[in-house]
Amino acid sequence: MDRLIKAGAKGTDFDINDRLCFCQTCATCKSSVANISRSPMSDPNDVFEVLGLDFFGPMNTTSLGGCKYCFAAVDFKSRYILQENIRSKDEAPRAFQRFLCTIKSFGYQVKRIRCDNDSVFLGCEFQKVLENNGIFMELVAPYSHWQHGRI
Repeated sequence: MDRLIKAGAKGTDFDINDRLCFCQTCATCKSSVANISRSPMSDPNDVFEVLGLDFFGPMNTTSLGGCKYCFAAVDFKSRYILQENIRSKDEAPRAFQRFLCTIKSFGYQVKRIRCDNDSVFLGCEFQKVLENNGIFMELVAPYSHWQHGRI
């Protein structure tokens, strides 16, 4: 804009010393999103090294225990499925902790998880579970099931 004014362009209503107002459209167009790879990620070398996590629900019919969601983890190497019905999404960190205990009882350690940008996975409680267990989170692009794995 400054170059146009200095060049003497006609139709500009303001002086070169005037301050431009904030433009929401410009801010939106210049914003960026988190850097998420769009290519498939490497396959695991060992059983339970990489898990894919996701939610299903809310279901139309509530279960006898009052659950409306299904939380599942799928091992990428063996395709072993861990699944738990939960009442609400905020129960996911505790369900994932139970998954980890089951996997440890098998003698394995989870190193990475792949999940979408669900707010539960990005929340403090879930991040604390990952940090306490030394697990790295890989975010996948939305609606890219070929990246998310077998879930």
